[in-house]
Amino acid sequence: MRLLAERILREAIEKGTFEVPINKQRSLNLEENPFQDPASRLAFHVLNNAGMRPLWLENEIEIRDSLHEIRTDLIRAAKHCYQKGQDWDNAVSRFFTGIEQVNGLIRKLNLEVPLARFQRAILRPQDELRKIIADLPDD
Repeated sequence: MRLLAERILREAIEKGTFEVPINKQRSLNLEENPFQDPASRLAFHVLNNAGMRPLWLENEIEIRDSLHEIRTDLIRAAKHCYQKGQDWDNAVSRFFTGIEQVNGLIRKLNLEVPLARFQRAILRPQDELRKIIADLPDD
């Protein structure tokens, strides 16, 4: 079967029936998103050309930055005072407060995203704390 297909292609190339004239060739438009709502396509095109992002994408970036900041703060505290009384308790309390603030941003984001696949799950503070403690290096 493969040999037959190769032979047919070779014959078509030799006869010139396989070639496409230059003026008939069109390049693919790789910038257009086929899944995008046609009604919002022009608005996104204008925003993109202006170097701007949709609000929900800005909120996603804010969530990532906030998470990184509160996780880094807790890791720094863990290296200096892990399970050493009041300082550690204060660091964990700040972490839980930060997670609740991020959850507020996530709830807002989930209402704004254009598709459900862009939504984020609400974070559980205890689970986040366990992950960070589990990833701490053993001293």
